Amino acid sequence: MMRLDRFFILLVVLGSAAGCTSDTFIDPFDSEARYFTLYGYVDEVSREHAFRVIPLQRTVPTIGARETTEQPDAMVRLIDQNTGIESTGRYELARLADDTFGHVFHLTQFIQQGHTYRLEIERSDGVITWAETTVPTVDQEDDVPILASAVEETGGVFTQEITLVGVTSPWDIQVSYFVACDRTIPIRFPYGRVGERVEEGWRFTINLSADTEKVIEQVPFEPNCVDFVATGETRVPPLVSMDVRAMKLDPNWEPPRDEFDPALFASPTAASNVEQGYGFLGAAALYAFPWYVDQDLGVRLGYPRLDDSYDGR
Repeated sequence: MMRLDRFFILLVVLGSAAGCTSDTFIDPFDSEARYFTLYGYVDEVSREHAFRVIPLQRTVPTIGARETTEQPDAMVRLIDQNTGIESTGRYELARLADDTFGHVFHLTQFIQQGHTYRLEIERSDGVITWAETTVPTVDQEDDVPILASAVEETGGVFTQEITLVGVTSPWDIQVSYFVACDRTIPIRFPYGRVGERVEEGWRFTINLSADTEKVIEQVPFEPNCVDFVATGETRVPPLVSMDVRAMKLDPNWEPPRDEFDPALFASPTAASNVEQGYGFLGAAALYAFPWYVDQDLGVRLGYPRLDDSYDGR
């Protein structure tokens, strides 16, 4: 899976609000009813979670240097509504992807599937902006992916359809090929958010032939595959198994227009689950299932047949 820190860099946001001189325009800041813009998510696969917080005002300041700003008047806490476990945020003026800085709060907490989490941002005068999200669940019996038979396309290219059962909104789909070198190792390939929503969940197609070419290219760089790398030549290790994994997003966390653009979530006009503020709080669970590969298919893809004596370690 994509590491949290890399994924969060992708998700940093700039809160925004538009002005207008029309007499009918309602200034959202006049009523003091909203206090912060926030964006972030809780992730089952990580203990560390990061949230961007922006105090609301008519213009969003660009923080160009660490010395030009102070910590906002905000205390951030994350509460597991099922257990009552609470953690408090640690502040950082973090450098963002555009080389400016932003107010980021880091929290450490184990995240559990099916639990509801409440993020609160409290100002010193007691006013609070908050949001709640429920972590999706993955049933290891009912949500097993549907694997269609591999299809040989024109030119001998093999493809295969995979349906992620029970997943309506995935992100960071990855397919792994476990090859038998000195021990079984995974070679992973990103598929992003390719595919479409179907009745059973989410369906996408993998290119088995193209992935096999990449596996062969990757083998020389795997420390446990040294026996398969000769001078000027790379032998292909047997293919043992595969797996698919993805971030299963909170059903309410639906990227507008299928574009994972954080600015759309932070905008006051976008769907928001933040009370007395703007932005979005999401949740993600790990969808991951392995399967053994039929050896006849492996041979057709160009892998040698697995020796019966191989113990899989």
